[in-house]
Amino acid sequence: MPESIGSMVVKIVIKDPRHLKGIKTSLEEAKLLSGSRDKISRKDGEIEILTNTNDCRTVEANLPGISYRLEQVEVTEHPQTFDQMVRQLLQGVPEDEVERLMQKVPKKWTIYKPMVLFKSGTFDDPVWTKHLSPSFWELLKQTGFFENVTHFAVNKPIIESDVMRRPFNILPLYGDFGPLSSFEEPSDQDFRSAFWCQITQNGIIQTWSPKYTMFSRGNIKEKARILQNYNINPGDWGCDLYAGIGYFTLLYLTRGMKMFCWEINPWSIEGLVRGLQSNKFKYRVVEHQQEYTKQQFSQDEIEGIQAVIFKESNEYSLHRLQELTPAILHINLGLLPSSKPSWQYSAKIRKTSPGYIHIHENVHTTDVDRLKDEIESFFHPGSVQHVEKVKTFAPDVWHITQVKHLRRAPVHQTPATAPTNDHLCPLFSEATRPFPHTSIRFIPPNTVGKGSSR
Repeated sequence: MPESIGSMVVKIVIKDPRHLKGIKTSLEEAKLLSGSRDKISRKDGEIEILTNTNDCRTVEANLPGISYRLEQVEVTEHPQTFDQMVRQLLQGVPEDEVERLMQKVPKKWTIYKPMVLFKSGTFDDPVWTKHLSPSFWELLKQTGFFENVTHFAVNKPIIESDVMRRPFNILPLYGDFGPLSSFEEPSDQDFRSAFWCQITQNGIIQTWSPKYTMFSRGNIKEKARILQNYNINPGDWGCDLYAGIGYFTLLYLTRGMKMFCWEINPWSIEGLVRGLQSNKFKYRVVEHQQEYTKQQFSQDEIEGIQAVIFKESNEYSLHRLQELTPAILHINLGLLPSSKPSWQYSAKIRKTSPGYIHIHENVHTTDVDRLKDEIESFFHPGSVQHVEKVKTFAPDVWHITQVKHLRRAPVHQTPATAPTNDHLCPLFSEATRPFPHTSIRFIPPNTVGKGSSR
């Protein structure tokens, strides 16, 4: 019987590494070697080998005539693989059915405390339906693979045509995910009753409700790059036209920049607000059609407001910023698969101050240079300073970030004609869907696009 978490087992301690192979072979033949990933380790010049039994006599009977020391230790790491543990939980199920079930057991998963998220095509497969009882999950929680976890779910793909990027297809498997609430007009009670997850990346806390908003941990590389680059002075202003739960807004705030945010998904806005609170940033929320004057803006700066959230489409951002007249040094366009609908607004936000524009797109590997040329032309004058491959979406398809630095534009200059899909809705054309994400940094005075959430 394999050892379990918290049980006592025998540990063999030797000094001569030449004896290790013989001991390991003997234990394997007797099925006494621990299944722990750290079953063999070195400490203070000695070699330690874990067994799976607490019976010293049994261990001694299977050891060659060498010098060794036996100790009893508590198991703190799970000795079995996940497959082995699931097989153990399926005791009593016919062997042929077990084999069909094991073909769908996930090889890896993501933990967003207190939730475990499995990939589609695993525990959501019909072959598992009758086996996923509450007792199965209760036993799984006790195996040692999922500490401090209370919820299990399967992650389904985001519907690309949904401009609010909502995870309609997330499949709760176990745990209370809260009542079904309104996507478009949730109440304060809906927010309180919902299930929320939290993760800390780069020391920044991010919060979201998995039934109503998505989270992408694949952006961590781009997030780290932003944290490590750019000269940002306290009081500089940036603009996030697709704020979501604050993927990039919180990064810029951490760097000392103040942020204007646009978002239309109320669940994302609530996640952003909770993230701002958790990270101790001062903020103001402005409703659509609510007046926000330059006088109020000046007062907010005096009071130390660091983020202003507009609960509306970012197509209104140009008008808002023209009234407030801040110098915008960074503009983030983080909508996938394409942020092109907001290019036209971004170009108009640009006035006389140089700055950066961060453009995220899904781009095929053969089209990266073409997109770079398109950005160079559209946001003239300026140059693409950096192209970052963030993550893959499909074979040869990348989420790419391109960063363009915008030089000061002549007052008489008119922005270039918008791309063919510059309309506000839909937010992307069929041609952009299969391509990777490209993010570009560019420096314009004022840049705004259609307000949608990630």
